[in-house]
Amino acid sequence: MNLIGNQHIYRDKLIRNLLENNKELLLNNNLNNAVCYDGIIDESVYSNHKYRLAFLLKETNGNTTDGCIPQKYDDWDYVGWIKNSQSTGKEKIYPTLRNIAMWTSEFYDMLKYCSIDKETYLKDGVLQMTDDLYGSLRRIAIINLKKTFGGGTSNWYDIDKYLTEEVCNILYEEICIVEPTVILCGGREVFDFVLKIHRADKELIDFTYTKYGRKLLYMKVGGMLYVNFFHPACRKSREYLFDFAQDIFDTVCKML
Repeated sequence: MNLIGNQHIYRDKLIRNLLENNKELLLNNNLNNAVCYDGIIDESVYSNHKYRLAFLLKETNGNTTDGCIPQKYDDWDYVGWIKNSQSTGKEKIYPTLRNIAMWTSEFYDMLKYCSIDKETYLKDGVLQMTDDLYGSLRRIAIINLKKTFGGGTSNWYDIDKYLTEEVCNILYEEICIVEPTVILCGGREVFDFVLKIHRADKELIDFTYTKYGRKLLYMKVGGMLYVNFFHPACRKSREYLFDFAQDIFDTVCKML
């Protein structure tokens, strides 16, 4: 889907309508669960970028603060929560979104400057949350494979079962509306599910090596570049994640 002229301002509405109109399919007959409305965080910021960045993740964690699973969920405006609370500093930012903010800033710095001043972001391994870093959350889209609440860890069999042909069609349409240039896939399992969404075989997967010798798996599909990446909740030091992203983005930006 190529949106021209001022039509891009309707991307977020198109996504919301797509998910609302297919709510029964997305719930997958689980009436105790609910839909998490994902997509573009801030339309006015996202669409102004020549190269648009999206994160493809598994699902939204629906556990309570003590790790329990509620008996029933309510529909949640996930992107609205990020835009109005997490990206404004009104509430403590979640570790997952902290890493997403850092990686987003790195990505656009690499595009603009071809290098990154690490000290701007990290001091003694601690990420410095500035207004610019919070603002980076409004520059992206976040697409979840599973549109309902999940837990703190992934049951990949359940996610595979959830991704029926109908749900994959919805995901495909959502990705076409979002129309990202680069999609960072949160883990190898998520990266592999791209084949299922696009009904493609493994021959679509290609690889190259970064400046520091990392093997980078990627897929080019319809003008979009899917990249095998870390999940933002992975348990590695933030300094390692920063250096990893810088190395990956150095290669990715040269492919655009």
